[in-house]
Amino acid sequence: ERPIALGAFVLPNRAVDDSVTDLSKFAVPMEVVERFSGLEFFKFLPKSNAKYVKPLCSATKCNLPPPFQKSDKKDQPPRIVEIK
Repeated sequence: ERPIALGAFVLPNRAVDDSVTDLSKFAVPMEVVERFSGLEFFKFLPKSNAKYVKPLCSATKCNLPPPFQKSDKKDQPPRIVEIK
């Protein structure tokens, strides 16, 4: 069996202040997201693996990417940020 890191996050439906970089502030139990979304994540994950599951933010840095640069150029394509 291999360790599994899982995380669920709920962010406000508004701009997040640029000073907020710690994603773990928005962490919620996976069950909360499942209940409110009506979705079941990791349905096929064997229950025997539960002892190997740990919170994502304890396995990796849960930081938001740097803020987007504001631009006056409205016809510029949006910048894509990859979170690793």
